[in-house]
Order: sequence, then C-alpha cells, then structure tokens
Amino acid sequence: MGIEEKINADVKASMLAKDSKRLEAVRAIKAVILLLKTSPEGLTEDSATKAIQKEYKKRK
Repeated sequence: MGIEEKINADVKASMLAKDSKRLEAVRAIKAVILLLKTSPEGLTEDSATKAIQKEYKKRK
C-alpha cells in the first residue's frame, strides 16, 4: 500500500469516526501529496516523507 492509498484510507476512517481534528490534519497532508503528485519532480516516497514532516512541524 502506497502513501497515497494510506492517506485516502485515513481520510475515510476519520470521516467514519467523525474525528474532525484528525480529518483536518489528514486532509492537509492529502493536499500536499496532491501538489507533489502534480509537480514537475513528481511524487516519490522521499518527497512525501519530507512533506509530511514539514506539515507536522507547522502544526506542532
């Protein structure tokens, strides 16, 4: 299971659990993953991990 599929599964799980805080965070990560996917350099595991770490630091 790739990072994108895992994020989509987390979004679904958060919606079903009605966990708004987690849903907000996972949607932000999903947005960053989508931006990476459409960027010229593309989506790789390393770039996704760095982007997730950056988002984590923003919300810490």
